[in-house]
Amino acid sequence: MDKFFVFILILFLLVDGNGQETKPTTPLANSGQATDTVWATGTCVIEQSEMPLIKGVRIGLTYDEVKAVYPEIETNEWFQKKYQKDKSGLFSLSAKEISNSEISKDLRQIDLNFKDDKIFILSFVFKPKRWKSVSEMTDNLSQIFEVSNNFWTIYNQASVQMDCKDFTVYGNHLIVNGVAMNSMSVHPK
Repeated sequence: MDKFFVFILILFLLVDGNGQETKPTTPLANSGQATDTVWATGTCVIEQSEMPLIKGVRIGLTYDEVKAVYPEIETNEWFQKKYQKDKSGLFSLSAKEISNSEISKDLRQIDLNFKDDKIFILSFVFKPKRWKSVSEMTDNLSQIFEVSNNFWTIYNQASVQMDCKDFTVYGNHLIVNGVAMNSMSVHPK
């Protein structure tokens, strides 16, 4: 078969009648077809202001609100230098530096990126035993955000993404040299 014809056929199958790219509306993993992606079939309507607290924080919290949870922010000289200039900067803490043992129990690190005195991006690196699989990670994140598991797009059985109204949540469960690396982050749109 002519390669050009095959290309056109594939293109035709991926574009709807209005010239818009389409994506599957049902997970292909269960259809018998090979795939690296399972597309979300649900829609997250949560806004930043409704986002649950994760380890005591969420995007949009002010410096003073974060200080109530992580008093260590006041003594982080590197962060304070930048923050005092323009109310922005990256605040990072390893679990050993967090005074609240309940918050730090399954963490390796937390990063809070401030812009205009508020958390703009937040990310967490968890201990290897936090999640044993992408399925377990998706279940846990769905509980935190109070959404159905079908709100998540799953990539290569290693990463997940949930698009909400004005933010996106990313999660990763990677096995590197036999050790699990678990992380999640929240970014505004």
